[in-house]
Amino acid sequence: MQWLIDLIKEWVESQDYASKKWAKLRHDELEAWVGQQMIDLLESILAKNYLQHSYVHNPCTNGWDFTKVDLTTDANWHDLDLSGIIPVEAKAVLVFIRIRDTLTGLYALLSTPGETEIGCFTYLYNQVSGIRMGACYVITPDANRKIIYKFSDQVWDEIHVKIMGWWL
Repeated sequence: MQWLIDLIKEWVESQDYASKKWAKLRHDELEAWVGQQMIDLLESILAKNYLQHSYVHNPCTNGWDFTKVDLTTDANWHDLDLSGIIPVEAKAVLVFIRIRDTLTGLYALLSTPGETEIGCFTYLYNQVSGIRMGACYVITPDANRKIIYKFSDQVWDEIHVKIMGWWL
């Protein structure tokens, strides 16, 4: 964690807070750190057997489950039908989402259907132009195996969604 604190201090002291140059310089380091944090989180979830259910890994051999062409980006909530991916018995899903755009300040939200109040949904926000942002979230699907999503009203450069697995 000290590594991250030092990196943030370097960023602030550089007086170049959101520069593309600084971000590109540190992009690989940050991406590796974030990736490791996601792996650590997943291992922690699995080790503690959260939800008291068994986890089923969805093999990554099929590539992305959804991309920007499959999604509506109009700043409204939409259903994301997972019925072709997860079984009826799934109690929760582990969703990996990755976004990138040349504009900054865009958001990607995911949630359980009906839970659209602040604090009830996930929030991924791109802060630097052209840099990929990614995160893993645990979301409860409804009885029809749907979750909901909302993206900024923008023609995005990149949106990728992968269902990493689910709990039974």
